[in-house]
Amino acid sequence: MQMVRAAGPPAFLYGVETIGVSDSTLMGMRSAVASAVTHDAGGKNPDIALLACDGPAGKVDPAFLAHSYPVQYWALAWWERWFTP
Repeated sequence: MQMVRAAGPPAFLYGVETIGVSDSTLMGMRSAVASAVTHDAGGKNPDIALLACDGPAGKVDPAFLAHSYPVQYWALAWWERWFTP
C-alpha cells in the first residue's frame, strides 16, 4: 500500500492542477489504484477498497488530490502574486 501511495496518485495526477480531470478518467484512475491495493478484488468496488485502505488520514484515493490540487494551486498563485487582481 505504501508503494501505491507513493507512486500511484502522483503519477496519475501529473498536471491536474492546471487542466483538471474528467469524471470518467478519474473513475479509471480510482479503479486502477484500488486494483493495485487490493489485487484479490481486482478493483471491483473502488469506493470500499479505497475507504478500507485510506482510513481516517490516508490519501491513496486519487479523488482527494484531483479535487484539491486546482484550488490549492490557484490559492498559491494568488498568495504569491503570480498575477494581478
